[in-house]
Amino acid sequence: MLQDGQAHRRTLRSVALFVSLPLGFLSFILPVYGEAVGASPVAIGALFSVFSLVTVLFRPVIGAGVDRYGRRPFLLAGIGVYVGTQVVFALWQSYHGLFVARLLHGLASSLFWLAVYASIADTSPEGERGRHYGGVAEAQSRGALFGALGGFALLMMLGGRLETGLRLVFLAYALLAAAGWITGWRRLRETLPEPGPRPAQAVGPNVRRPGAPGRDPLAEGAPHLPKWFYSRLLAIVLLTTASNSLLAPLMILYLRQHVEREVGLLAIAYIPAALVWSLLPSTMGRLSDRFGRTRAMTVGLAAGALTSFAIPQLRSLLGLSGLWAVEAGALSLAVPAEQALVSDVTGHRRRGLAYGYYELASGLGNIVGPLVGMWVYQSVGTAAPFYLNAGLLALAAVLVPLILGRALGAPARQDAGAAKG
Repeated sequence: MLQDGQAHRRTLRSVALFVSLPLGFLSFILPVYGEAVGASPVAIGALFSVFSLVTVLFRPVIGAGVDRYGRRPFLLAGIGVYVGTQVVFALWQSYHGLFVARLLHGLASSLFWLAVYASIADTSPEGERGRHYGGVAEAQSRGALFGALGGFALLMMLGGRLETGLRLVFLAYALLAAAGWITGWRRLRETLPEPGPRPAQAVGPNVRRPGAPGRDPLAEGAPHLPKWFYSRLLAIVLLTTASNSLLAPLMILYLRQHVEREVGLLAIAYIPAALVWSLLPSTMGRLSDRFGRTRAMTVGLAAGALTSFAIPQLRSLLGLSGLWAVEAGALSLAVPAEQALVSDVTGHRRRGLAYGYYELASGLGNIVGPLVGMWVYQSVGTAAPFYLNAGLLALAAVLVPLILGRALGAPARQDAGAAKG
């Protein structure tokens, strides 16, 4: 079974790489693409928010379906919609086309990633989930890096012919996503556990004590936790996602205004951060397996706050490149720990639904963040969103140990007190 799980996780990582090829390219080119078709800054922000709106509407329903019908159908459906998304990006070059493509992109993400997260939890030994979630994050980041390098190389080869270059790049992404679908169809198996009793799971390295029957059905994997734990975890997810997504639609616009106008050079400067995302998340996830989820989340969020505060102070592309790499390291520590914590506290019968709510909170943050970020960018100042992001991440770094850490550590403290007595 363990060997089968290893093979399944390898295939998941391969498929995740295929579908992630457009992500790095899109993060740089979407604001430029939007400007090229005549979109305003707020309209560009809407292209980021509409993706998240779809995830908010569909992910809880899809999560329940993943628990009821299995992981594999949703994995394959998600890859198929990814293929269609790239075709729309390639062939419908207008703001309406971009809007429709982002709607499809949100649906593809909802279908695919919820099933991935549940399937990783199904096949990962207890105490190793942080490492395996980090491995999926690495595959996603490698795909984004390779896809961005290939996409910008093709654009540079075609000189100033942006329309033709974008069409060819997105058609290539569609073909590669189709290759990922074929791989998934041939190799991915169903991992949804058969119905039946199963012992309660421990909460990673933070807690090793099963307790009385739980009051929250989502937390059947950790019945000792208070009923409010999962809702407050989701509130922190919403806060941190909204904070980070403040910068998504404006980062390139800010850098082109203050540092460097050439998008290709900005993409090259981001390569060290992309390499960090491609190499470190599994190692960082292993740290959360060893030292605890909330410790990893706290350190990662605090470091992210410092880097966001520092970005407006720099005007050097080389300095920003190094800062982006530090920020990537911070987030690669926090994100796998957060994803593993969701699995740790959730019973196997509710993993799809639990990740559906997790992605719902993330999606709400991604709806609010870009719109607020662009409004602050236009109305307050171009550096203001970076300071706002830094303050919100610092607040989250305080809330994680104060709220989540205390709840996770309470049973262990009770055990220690009982031993003394």
